[in-house]
Amino acid sequence: MQYGQLISRSLSIVWRRRYLWLLAILGGADVGGGFSTSFPNPSTFRSATPGATTGGGGVPAPAGQFLADNAGLIVAIVAIALVVALGWFLLSCVTTGALIRASAEHDAERPFGLGPAWRAGVGTFWHILGLRLLALAVGLAAAILIGLLVLFGFLAYAGSQSGLLAAIVVVGVLVVLALIPAAIVIGIAFTLATRSLVLEQRGPIAALGRGLNLMGARLGRALLVWLIQVGLSIGVGIALVIVLLLVFVIVGGLLVAVGFAAGQTAAIIVGIPVGLVLFAALIVVSGMINSYFSTYWTLAFRRMELDAPAAAPWPPPGYQPPPPGYPPQPTG
Repeated sequence: MQYGQLISRSLSIVWRRRYLWLLAILGGADVGGGFSTSFPNPSTFRSATPGATTGGGGVPAPAGQFLADNAGLIVAIVAIALVVALGWFLLSCVTTGALIRASAEHDAERPFGLGPAWRAGVGTFWHILGLRLLALAVGLAAAILIGLLVLFGFLAYAGSQSGLLAAIVVVGVLVVLALIPAAIVIGIAFTLATRSLVLEQRGPIAALGRGLNLMGARLGRALLVWLIQVGLSIGVGIALVIVLLLVFVIVGGLLVAVGFAAGQTAAIIVGIPVGLVLFAALIVVSGMINSYFSTYWTLAFRRMELDAPAAAPWPPPGYQPPPPGYPPQPTG
């Protein structure tokens, strides 16, 4: 596998076929190019102001009154959000297959477009949905395992069983350390399985078996492809952060100048359309980046089992060895 050609070829396809960006924006990029980590803020579990009056259950009284007065609206908003999330998830099951098939067809230099890509995505909808449910089951199994360890640790702590608690902590640390590489390997296997499902027309279980078999047979190649993706993601993330900081500084300075010159209302009037334009541009950029990494993995899957060309035989046919004493040795 020529990894440099893999990187440049993916970029060429994504740049020339910009409808792939749209498929990625609509959820078709099963492999993203960014990292996002969020940690719960402990202050969210406490009242905002020390000594604030709370109702039952530790909820601030004003907040509790607001929840009571707007319970119906809150339930409606949550229900709408769940329906939108479900619809987006189902849409992504179509666009994922569409993006994978389209990038593979363009890699093969066959004519393809948004319409055929969409039809291909619809054709693999149920299989991709089944594969994602398998991934959800694997994730739930890992979460249940960690949850049981936490529960046993809490029970040992509550029962003042220090020896048992220490053993559970040791087992928990070992489990977490084992889950980290396992999560990487299984994640790559599911990425390859998705492409096997779309490009080789396999069912969810057969595609997952194909992904696991590739991981066993081509572990070094798969890990190197993943490491290259991680490095590219970090580089793209750093470049994106630098650009966003520059844009925010320029736009922020512009809005501050408008505010001083024409007032706060004028700054808001200017800031709203500018913010919408920047948000739209960010969505387009994210679609381009995510479609690139999805295409990158699709091309890697197509080349995963291609061995390097064999070395030319030596001596080549018709080779005549030089006569003895050739080349002439210097004398003197």
